[in-house]
Amino acid sequence: MSLSHHVELFSFLGITEPSYLQSVARLSKNLSDEFIACLRERGLVFVESLVIRTALNSLRRSAQSSPEIKQEEDPTVEMFLARLHPDLARHAPSLRGLGIDITHMPVLAELDADSYAELENALAAEGLTWVELFLIKAGIHNYA
Repeated sequence: MSLSHHVELFSFLGITEPSYLQSVARLSKNLSDEFIACLRERGLVFVESLVIRTALNSLRRSAQSSPEIKQEEDPTVEMFLARLHPDLARHAPSLRGLGIDITHMPVLAELDADSYAELENALAAEGLTWVELFLIKAGIHNYA
């Protein structure tokens, strides 16, 4: 089943490269489910969400056959963002501009939904796309 009629939606969300879907495939089931729920809220119908879930599962199996080396510690925001896929280090000035450094990651992971939404809105105002915000959120929760 083709999802080509949703190209505008995916572009609007910033999902412009396969690497974004590959990143989502590496996330926990809860975060993958959240990703799919967001797509459903924006217009994907049930069967289309099953197509996405199947594609993510296939990408996950491929990623498991070639595991990545994960750094144990990220001493800077730049290194944290560079570790994400795709590399989001270009957004380090936006995080630093908000006063965020690597020591804040555990605190950010514990923010309530409203507070985290404020952070996302501030970063979106800096030009980050929905999918970049989603991947940073996943990275923060994996880091903590």
